[in-house]
Amino acid sequence: MQAELLVVNGAVFSSLAIGLAIRLLRRTSDLQAGTVYTKLGATLTKRFADLPPGFTIREGVARARLSARGIDWVSLQGELDIYEAFRFGDGPRSTGDNDETLKLIRALGGR
Repeated sequence: MQAELLVVNGAVFSSLAIGLAIRLLRRTSDLQAGTVYTKLGATLTKRFADLPPGFTIREGVARARLSARGIDWVSLQGELDIYEAFRFGDGPRSTGDNDETLKLIRALGGR
């Protein structure tokens, strides 16, 4: 009887641990594109205080390109193209990952 309870207990806690690990891994990629680009805009504003009011994300990314290392700029450009197409009504909602955008946010000191 006790051995069976130990097995059930182990199975329950193992599944909880696996579920938590999966959730933590997906947390950043599940963020909606709008949230990611809002964070990117705030991070760019904070990092580059001399950006003009109403700057575009592309202007900020061009500035960041000079200082952020380890970013796949081609992939980031693709992510930005998909987001802008959705935002301005020319494409479907972005369902892909925004990994390079998130990496840029972290490289610039954002969270």
